[in-house]
Amino acid sequence: MKQLFIFIAILAAACVGYIAYQHFSHPELDASASTENPNFPGSLNSGRPFEPKIVLPPRTDPDQKRLCPPGIFYMLNRVSKETKDGVYAIRPGEQVKLLKRLAGGKLRLTDGKAEVEVMETLTTNDLDIAQEAEIKDYTIFHGQR
Repeated sequence: MKQLFIFIAILAAACVGYIAYQHFSHPELDASASTENPNFPGSLNSGRPFEPKIVLPPRTDPDQKRLCPPGIFYMLNRVSKETKDGVYAIRPGEQVKLLKRLAGGKLRLTDGKAEVEVMETLTTNDLDIAQEAEIKDYTIFHGQR
């Protein structure tokens, strides 16, 4: 029993030491660094304003939806796929092209780098909704716009 206690104490000390090492040797990994350091990429104070990738065409009619051309969609949710090199993700607001409609309301899509199969409800062809998804994703991962 005494040996088990000693083992647990050593393991706990090693964990605390490792966490302290990571924190002090790599301050850029600290979550607070991204909001306090103006030179940290993606920082709220970095001076780089958010620029949406989705450019909305001007409205000709206020009641008319701004839609993508046929076969083009935008992701509403983050979708990931395991590849031989690791995990590949398509973020909300990224444009994808329809390759094939599948049974059960699924779509086979590509962003030009990877193919994914998703439910059609995870996509939109409405540019305004797509831009909202892009902004929401940016806000979640980088703070305010």
